Amino acid sequence: MPPVVLGGHASPKMDLDLHYMPALRNYGEGEAGSKSEWRRVGRPGWTCQRDATAILGCPAALPYTEVIERILSLLSQDRCPPPVDRPDSENPRIAQIGDHQVIDSPQGTSAERGPAAATAIASDPPRPPIRLGIIGTGLAAQKLHWPALALMPQRFQIVAFANRTRSTAEEFATIAGLSMDGYTPDYGDLLARDDVEAVLVGVPIERIFPIARDCIEAGKHVISEKPPGASEAEALEYVELTARHPSQVVLMGEQVFYGDSRRLARSLIDAGAIGQPRFFVHRVVKHEVPVPGRFSSTPWRHKPAYPGGSIVDGGVHDLAGMRLLGGDIASLSARTEWLNKAIEAPSVLAMDFGFARNGSGSLFYGSFSTPVLDEDGSTRVYGTDGNLIINRGSVRLVRADGSVEEHVLQGSSAFYNEFLNFYEAVAYGEPVVGTVAQSARNMLILLRALRAAEEERTIDVRAEPWNAPAEGVPLWRPRGAVGLFDGLPVRHSIKAQ
Repeated sequence: MPPVVLGGHASPKMDLDLHYMPALRNYGEGEAGSKSEWRRVGRPGWTCQRDATAILGCPAALPYTEVIERILSLLSQDRCPPPVDRPDSENPRIAQIGDHQVIDSPQGTSAERGPAAATAIASDPPRPPIRLGIIGTGLAAQKLHWPALALMPQRFQIVAFANRTRSTAEEFATIAGLSMDGYTPDYGDLLARDDVEAVLVGVPIERIFPIARDCIEAGKHVISEKPPGASEAEALEYVELTARHPSQVVLMGEQVFYGDSRRLARSLIDAGAIGQPRFFVHRVVKHEVPVPGRFSSTPWRHKPAYPGGSIVDGGVHDLAGMRLLGGDIASLSARTEWLNKAIEAPSVLAMDFGFARNGSGSLFYGSFSTPVLDEDGSTRVYGTDGNLIINRGSVRLVRADGSVEEHVLQGSSAFYNEFLNFYEAVAYGEPVVGTVAQSARNMLILLRALRAAEEERTIDVRAEPWNAPAEGVPLWRPRGAVGLFDGLPVRHSIKAQ
């Protein structure tokens, strides 16, 4: 049997199985109801083949494709099956389909949208693409941002771009197929243009906040590279600045919040797939020396004009992943080492911490000038009833009985998801997950870890500089989506091992 596919489903029938089957449980007492009513009450929830077969009066061994055929037949006759009598407290939201299981989106997360939102989307008037200006056309714009923007021509139109070095702007224009008529070496000229609605800021760390501030004060929406400043003071000022401009959308480019592997892992944790999560481990080890054409070649990464150097530049991503999975961090201790001759700053951080919602974690970040071998870079979460192994493009769920379920994600793009959240926030007022405050929190925790290492003590980070919510980071979904991947380019397949 081929694996079940979510997002770009294998067939329309799969949509019925995944997204309309929950209505069998939720439909109220009374007359049978119409097809429209059956769909209206549909929502993500606990569904499985044995309930479907019981409701439809067919053998439990009936192939799931035949179960769906029976549902289709009922729908075509405008008849609805009776409800499944199962309390919400018994709702694990894990569906058994043949030899596979499908995890639907858990309810109650702060970024969730239900069928009502999906209905509203259908009536939204079309709007023209967001007119985007880009400040900084170097490696980030060329290798990270443009590949995502190229998939979204109906949502974004690049109308202007600025870079101090013309040759770098020409490289970007060639890659993106743009005319140099939209180029200016002075980003102030770009901000003065009435046809620039929003700005992508992709510049070195020490220039991020001053330029983003100018963009916001010019009345533009902003999607900005991380971190939110070259110092703690700048990061906090950035947070305060966004609070003073609530009508403008500002999204910090922390792509880890939008990565499909970690979003899926978070949904599994929320659904109770591993019981109570108690121990989180993440390890990233890399050989990092200047190589032309790569991010490691940029001089500001080797002679950082900001505290923490590579640890802050790269480590904020890893910390963001831990906070997405486990919630906010309460206390920490750490040690650092200087093990990269190419970087004029500590290059290794070993950090242990406790979560505000219970549970412990360990983060190891290492940038070395000597080669490293056999490092998989996985994140592992150990719970009372199982564990997760999270890699880019896959998540493995290990259950208490030793069975293993592998989720494979093909075509996943965290940057696509990030730009989609920005677009939906500007166009429809959707909430931003990657807020400046969230990125500032990542940065502040790392700076406290560096202080803990220097002072050889444990530091409580719950109350400084603000009382962060214990749940940490909301789980992002596309606007109006029922599942995690609705409308996204990713293909999600599941296979029991």
